[in-house]
Amino acid sequence: MSLLLSGNREEGVRWIARASGQPEGLPEKEQILSEALQSAFGGPQSPKAPELLEELAERYPHDPECLFWQAEVRSSNGGNRFEAIRILHQAVDQDPNDALSVTALARHLKEMGLERDADAILADFQRRTAHSSSVLPAPGEAAPRP
Repeated sequence: MSLLLSGNREEGVRWIARASGQPEGLPEKEQILSEALQSAFGGPQSPKAPELLEELAERYPHDPECLFWQAEVRSSNGGNRFEAIRILHQAVDQDPNDALSVTALARHLKEMGLERDADAILADFQRRTAHSSSVLPAPGEAAPRP
């Protein structure tokens, strides 16, 4: 799924298809998520994708990863950006250090022309996670040396 996020959509969809072709080896959440992403990004969006996302929302209402992917699917292909932002706020409320949700929220705000809000969210995230070695520095900034 990270391949989708990094812009390698074709390769990401191929791996999602492989995982969804053998879902019995995955935990329940990943089975549903894999099927939902395959339906959403594996070609023309299937009407099944929203149903699967709703199932995820019902079963895992506080899971930041599920919330993140709900937002991404809803906003893809000219979808509902406002709904995506609402969902991403939920994800960030659940886990303020979830880099995927924080950066996606900032991206959506920036694309709507709300650059100051996006920058404030990213600056707050960087301030809170500056001590963590697992968080990469912002583009253009040097990584701290040990």
